[in-house]
Amino acid sequence: MRYYGQWMREQAFKRIRHLYPKVNLPSSPSPFSQNGRRGTGKGEENTPLSHLGTGDGGEGKEATVIAWLWARTVKCPNPACGCQIPLVRSFELSTKKGKEAWIEPIINHSQQPPVVSFQVKLGKGKAPEPKKY
Repeated sequence: MRYYGQWMREQAFKRIRHLYPKVNLPSSPSPFSQNGRRGTGKGEENTPLSHLGTGDGGEGKEATVIAWLWARTVKCPNPACGCQIPLVRSFELSTKKGKEAWIEPIINHSQQPPVVSFQVKLGKGKAPEPKKY
């Protein structure tokens, strides 16, 4: 039974491996972090944690993506903008005590139309409230 289970897992992985890429892990916030920031000092010690793996604790470590979060998008109603706006009910990823995580939207106005990307935040803090229309 275990042999065939392992064989099926390997066959499935061969077929859908491209859907589950390896990514750099984000760094872990220190116990003193607030708002997903590490450290309490100034300058580099208080930089935001990012999904790119910057910060302390997680650089160089990789993991396999096991889930994707999808959001429907709509074009901004402002004709001068044209940005694709994600429609989400919540920016929270985890509300479990001690393992809080959320995403914060970042709008890049230097591109035309503007592009929305997200930054993963960890630790104590609060996810931004999506705008209600």
